Amino acid sequence: MVPSAKRFAKDETGALLVFFAICCAAIFLLAALSFDIGRRASTQSELQSFVDNVALAAAGELNGFPGALQRSQNAANDLIRDRFAIGGNGDTDLDGESFHLDFYSTLPAADFTPMTRLPADGWLDPGEASNDLVARFVRISMINDERGDKRVQVPWAFARLLSIFSTDDLPTEMVGAEAVAGFTSLACDVSPIFFCMPPTPASGEPWDPSANIGQTIRLVAEGGNGNGGDWHPGNFAWLDVFDQVPAEDLTDPGGPCYGLRNNDLYACLVAGQGALSLCFENGYLSTMTGRAEGWRPTTLNSFFDMYDSAQMDMEDDPRYPPAPVVTKSYVDGSTCGNNSSPDTTSTTMDLPPDDCFRDVGVSECTAYSGAGDRYGDSDWTQGRIDYVEANYSVDPDSLGRVEDHEEWIDDDGTMYHVDDPFRPGATNILAPVPPLETQPVVRAGPDTTRWQYYNAEVATSLYSNSGAYSAGPDVVPNPRPGGPLDLIKDIYINPGDANPAYVREGSSLPSCSTDNAGNSLASDDPRRRVITAAAVDCEYWSSNANPFGRDQLNGRSGQFLAQYFVELFLLNPARPSGTTRELYAEVISGALNGGTDNVAEGTFRNLVQLYR
Repeated sequence: MVPSAKRFAKDETGALLVFFAICCAAIFLLAALSFDIGRRASTQSELQSFVDNVALAAAGELNGFPGALQRSQNAANDLIRDRFAIGGNGDTDLDGESFHLDFYSTLPAADFTPMTRLPADGWLDPGEASNDLVARFVRISMINDERGDKRVQVPWAFARLLSIFSTDDLPTEMVGAEAVAGFTSLACDVSPIFFCMPPTPASGEPWDPSANIGQTIRLVAEGGNGNGGDWHPGNFAWLDVFDQVPAEDLTDPGGPCYGLRNNDLYACLVAGQGALSLCFENGYLSTMTGRAEGWRPTTLNSFFDMYDSAQMDMEDDPRYPPAPVVTKSYVDGSTCGNNSSPDTTSTTMDLPPDDCFRDVGVSECTAYSGAGDRYGDSDWTQGRIDYVEANYSVDPDSLGRVEDHEEWIDDDGTMYHVDDPFRPGATNILAPVPPLETQPVVRAGPDTTRWQYYNAEVATSLYSNSGAYSAGPDVVPNPRPGGPLDLIKDIYINPGDANPAYVREGSSLPSCSTDNAGNSLASDDPRRRVITAAAVDCEYWSSNANPFGRDQLNGRSGQFLAQYFVELFLLNPARPSGTTRELYAEVISGALNGGTDNVAEGTFRNLVQLYR
């Protein structure tokens, strides 16, 4: 019998099927939408990973050296490639054509602030060579209002069903990504000192310390005639750390300078021994020039056990110990703070500069207009012979000149002074040192540095074992039982003579710096005469060609960049030269701001990281 309409209306059999059908439709729709959304999410993740890696590769080249922007672009275009199969066109390649690249010197203060292509906001033109120095950030984007849209299209496959229920447009099918990475270099435990390197030629690489190990630099304090003067290669001056470095970063709570203020703090940052904790970020520096700071070159003289009236407090302060060997052309004991005028002597001699500085009239040193000779050629062959003649010769009749019988020729044809205690085959010269074939051998010639020779002197003075010498900062300690040996000896004609035939008035050992009990405060670290200083292209930064458009070196308002941080071995105390002071230093390291940290003082790190 056919059911009536009334009966059918009351029949509830199968009512759940309606709800089940609706739920199934909703579930299938959500599953379809999750597929679409998942495709977009995975595509965005793939693109984000790609631009992140491109940004990091590009930022890693922004080291401030010439060609940095071009190297960064090459890294971005060539190093990172990817492929994925999501989208509407099958497999998609990601390469140098898949993004826009922009360089910046700074980032907006707030992370959510958009980055523009305006110079006022830090954007840099990659075509300007001067921007190599200041570019520190790179932005990789896939959409740019001026240069087009390079995002990837991911079509909505199932979400179009939503159009049945709404007239609103679906979200864009374009998926992109953006990343910002930066390069940060940190130089810590360095001296607040900079010096002017040779100018970079218009076409060519800048002066490279790695290619000039052993080169002598004639360092002249301040630039030209002081404020407003010319800055020549070889000028050196001081960095205004107080305005540039946050107070909490100036000193290490466990370091020698902690708790000091003003001039005392600055003197400690210049000449204190130990980890100073002074850090410079990205090589940015500010000057502290002017004659008011002119006393500070003599602060470096504490390394040589030499103190004037302004440094008398340093003399008995263990934070400023002299180096273990301080041979110089001054009478022993006359360089203490209570002597207003130290006595010079010709009976002893400082470590000499390169020979080209000594050959007046035939110099082969690199000279600069108005500045004279400033950079040597690393050859001190004759200087070493003269140094030995002054400090180690045992022939009183020929002092001051090298006679034929004082020349000793090695098997390879290299000439040494016969009395050189560190030549091959030298024996029993520095009595009571044991036969010196067990002592360090430092060969003469252009390949030997004064730093190596000095390390041999320190090892002989402090230690009795032949393994004590090292060309680097480490030594094997085995102290002499009787204390450090004075390498400078008077000359006696015959053993047992009561009076010497020749008196050397200097000494290799420091004598001024002592504690209250009269014990020497001298350091046993040969690196006490080493400073880590910033090398700056002063010609560039004192001109109007730099990115800031004006002279950055005169006065305290300028800012400039270090090309390198370099270790310099000081050869002699700072001496008066006209109205300023000068000294000689030897280059003993390559550029240290490349991530190298295997030095006793000075810590350098390059950090490449994502910012956005």
